[in-house]
Amino acid sequence: MIDIDKIINKQLIKKNEDHNRKRQIGEYYATDLGTCIRKSWYKYQEWGEEEILDEEDEEELGKQLRIFERGHVMQDWITERLEAHVKEIGGTLREEVSVVIPCLEEQFVVRGRIDNLIQTEEGYQIIEVKSTARIPSPRGKKIMPQPHHVAQVMPYLLYSPNAKAGILYIEPASLKTVFYEVKFDRFAMGELWKKAKDLHHCLIDNILPIAEAKRVQHENWQCKYCEFIHVCDAQPIASVAQNTIPINGCKQETDPTDINEILDGIKGEE
Repeated sequence: MIDIDKIINKQLIKKNEDHNRKRQIGEYYATDLGTCIRKSWYKYQEWGEEEILDEEDEEELGKQLRIFERGHVMQDWITERLEAHVKEIGGTLREEVSVVIPCLEEQFVVRGRIDNLIQTEEGYQIIEVKSTARIPSPRGKKIMPQPHHVAQVMPYLLYSPNAKAGILYIEPASLKTVFYEVKFDRFAMGELWKKAKDLHHCLIDNILPIAEAKRVQHENWQCKYCEFIHVCDAQPIASVAQNTIPINGCKQETDPTDINEILDGIKGEE
């Protein structure tokens, strides 16, 4: 008989690999910059054949990716509801609106996609949709909206400063929703911009960045949903320069003969 569970896992893993394969150094995404920098760094690496998952890791990764796929399904459902409402009031709705913000100094761009951009007589509204297993009580300890989701919205408000923005959380099991308005915060935007610069430098100079989610206790939850946890667990938490030539190659003043010395040094350490 067909193993539907295994088929779904393989399709989701391939979809995730194809998505990550499209990433180019110098193009960074708002959805990543609010989370662990090491996870973002892994997404830009070329793993090759040695990183083929065994059956147990494939099953675990499949479980994690199903959570994200569930989020996509919920987002589509909310968009349908919003489209019907906007049509009734005579407005327009655009989904997956691309945003590009360049950093001319460092020569990279931050990209993002607004889930839903609504235009009515009252102006523009940005609505980001996030699924959550359970919407916490207002009296609970969990911070809502979640800081990494707020960080993601900052570039969108920079792109459209006159718009109102908010994050809509939805429980897949009950379809219960809660909405939080988000205002532009230049300090939060500054932190996100710094994260983009740090990621850019780590990729260019081939430095494994710090495992932020492991170092900061209240961010440990990210490891539970990280598709690279099996790789990260095998490496130190601290930032480490990798044993390869940096992606940007040698400095302009480097003599070509020095390249052979670098390669010989790497082979000797192996």
